[in-house]
Amino acid sequence: MSALAPPPTPAALAPSAGSVDILGDYWPGIQIYYPPVKYAPSLGIYEDLDQAAQRFRKHGWNTTAHTLLFDLEDGCRQKEMSRELLRRELPNLPRKKEVQIAVRINPFRTEEYERDLQLVRDLASFFDVVMLAKAGEAYGAPEIRDLSAVLVGLNHRITIQPIIEHPKSLKICPDLMQYATVKHVVFGIHDFSKAMGIHITPRNWMEELKFYLHDILFEARIAGKGVIGAATRNRAWSTSTRSRRPRWGCRASR
Repeated sequence: MSALAPPPTPAALAPSAGSVDILGDYWPGIQIYYPPVKYAPSLGIYEDLDQAAQRFRKHGWNTTAHTLLFDLEDGCRQKEMSRELLRRELPNLPRKKEVQIAVRINPFRTEEYERDLQLVRDLASFFDVVMLAKAGEAYGAPEIRDLSAVLVGLNHRITIQPIIEHPKSLKICPDLMQYATVKHVVFGIHDFSKAMGIHITPRNWMEELKFYLHDILFEARIAGKGVIGAATRNRAWSTSTRSRRPRWGCRASR
């Protein structure tokens, strides 16, 4: 019996220059959803900074994903400690050109948003992507306009991924995609399904939300943007003005 082949590395899976050209931008591929400070169910407590830093050096430094995504929004209960951890540890992260660093920040103009934005300002050279939670729900597309203006002044390489989590956001999806800083949008299926009163299941959510998913894909196709699937172990798509073939990725948690 032949030995099993080792899993492909991010370098092997990373898009070539040609595929980047086809997709219109860097494809985020496999994303690791990484809570900076994690709850330990066996102990019934959260990590302290030293424990979180140790886990980060073990798993964050050695990720085999294409995108390392730090969550500061719904999945983050220790927000201030998480920001402190990133300030302390992110500058020491060995950078790999095939791994993007992303951060999901809180909804526009909230107190936590302002704190998150200060973190992005402080660490602008270390972030590649900023995901905006509940994009457009409060102030519409100008949320992306204003965030873009800030980010371009900090680091022109940083892109924005608006998260569509409500029918309000879906309705203005073309407006959210109009900005050059937006290369992909994220379909936040859990909050979206709650807002619509639709019960979804892990195996069949694509069918259960097919109408809305196709609406987003249609608008993304026109705008030449990519669409990233759900927040847990689901598929992701990329559409562009030159390619109609879906590109599959997934998101996992660490």
